[in-house]
Amino acid sequence: MALSRIHSEEQDYFDGSSDLHVVALRFCILRQHGFWVSTDGFDKFRDATGNFSMDLATDTRGLLSLYNAAHMAVPEEVALDDAIAFARRHLEAAKDKLRSPMVEQVSRALEIPRPRFLRRLEAMHYITE
Repeated sequence: MALSRIHSEEQDYFDGSSDLHVVALRFCILRQHGFWVSTDGFDKFRDATGNFSMDLATDTRGLLSLYNAAHMAVPEEVALDDAIAFARRHLEAAKDKLRSPMVEQVSRALEIPRPRFLRRLEAMHYITE
């Protein structure tokens, strides 16, 4: 019920939000629960050349959410393939500068993205962090 309402409001939210973390998180949650969400919501985070904006390189939380959400891709979703490459490159570069618990979350995601991680193990990590 609640996810259906969120899904029906999704396009308005995508158009109005500039927080990469929240947009990616909503995208991921809806896709995990079987709702079709377009990748068009990520277009506002691209520059004039069609690449993801370099301004995002310092938003570690947003990049981590984007990286995890992009792994909810279906075949032929090039936008999400680009998102994975962009986020991975910048997360790997930022990993040495991060503090706990973000460094653990990033390291784990780079090894096994959250959508592919066992839920029980993820819950155990979440509790300790």
